[in-house]
Amino acid sequence: MIQAHAADGTNLQYAEVTAVIRRADGTIERHVLDSYESPTHRAKREAAGLELPAPTFTMPPPKPSKLRGLLKLIGLGVLAACVTRAACEYPSAVAVPLMLGATVIVNGGQAINTNLVSGLGGTVPKYVAWGTGAGTAAITDTTLFTESTDEARTNGTPTRVTTTVTNDTYQVVGTITVAVTGKTITNVGLFDASTTGNLYFKSDFTGLALAVADSITFTIKNKFA
Repeated sequence: MIQAHAADGTNLQYAEVTAVIRRADGTIERHVLDSYESPTHRAKREAAGLELPAPTFTMPPPKPSKLRGLLKLIGLGVLAACVTRAACEYPSAVAVPLMLGATVIVNGGQAINTNLVSGLGGTVPKYVAWGTGAGTAAITDTTLFTESTDEARTNGTPTRVTTTVTNDTYQVVGTITVAVTGKTITNVGLFDASTTGNLYFKSDFTGLALAVADSITFTIKNKFA
């Protein structure tokens, strides 16, 4: 289900924020934190008979499997335990909770867009940060809700991917790991610098409780039309 909540007049047509949580004990959880589609985009897509792609879950690097190591020692090999690495390292398929919130390109993000497109300069909004405060994302926001100072922003990997037309979507994937103390993550954003800088994109969602050494791999997609 795609939530058609207001984008407050931004040019955002489609956005998706997914998360893969790796717990300290090695268990994996997958969440669709937010998914936005403007009414205009939905009408055009349906008229063209196009379907949105399934949510993307970029998996964090697998941790060494003690079972696999034991099997190697006794000469049975990996195939004795599973057919694929995913079957060894990741749990079986689970229902993916849909945790809708608000997702916006903020006003400062519009300035970043025009700066990059004009060729006048600017920096790519690829730094992923998370926050622990309460609130609903709005286009006037310039910060996250209580951005965590325990963990640094991560330098995400930006790419172009396809939603309905080739390379029509900007995607950033980045992983943050709880470093100091357990916390509940309630919002995520993209910035154009590793510290300070300008907020570009923001999404709030139902809180995700994490312990020390737990991590979230965020996949953030923005589509414009």
